[in-house]
Amino acid sequence: MKRLVLLWVALLLAGLSKESPGEIQRVWTSSDGKKLTGTLEDQGDDWVKLRIKDKIYKLKIERLSRADKDYLELQADIKRCLKLAVNSSLIKLRLGGLFYQVDKPEPYSGWTKRMYDSGQPKELGRFKDGKRHGLWRSWHENGQKKREGSYKDGKQ
Repeated sequence: MKRLVLLWVALLLAGLSKESPGEIQRVWTSSDGKKLTGTLEDQGDDWVKLRIKDKIYKLKIERLSRADKDYLELQADIKRCLKLAVNSSLIKLRLGGLFYQVDKPEPYSGWTKRMYDSGQPKELGRFKDGKRHGLWRSWHENGQKKREGSYKDGKQ
């Protein structure tokens, strides 16, 4: 327990440094309320890697707050959806106001994405029967959320 407290203090002190350009710093909270600032570098099933200053620390997810666990779950969901998503350049609006995947006869149902040249996601959303449906998100190139909206049967 003493080692954990020392690690959190070290991480907290290291996190007081200036934010690196293009990275989103986030305040992380341990399950016992201690706070630190860092950027998410990677995550596995039961661990997370955070960059604090110029060092990377691997922490057990179980030691993070519920809000941080929810955040990590959302990030994992977004990552999975991006893998499934069709590039938006392959989705076209046709007569009748429905969206179709290029060279496909039926209205498109599934995830679509737009990406920055840097590889960061620009937009992620879902179509159902050729209409926008569900949550749509867009981000600035530095990864900060730009906008979020919800659609049902193509209407916001």
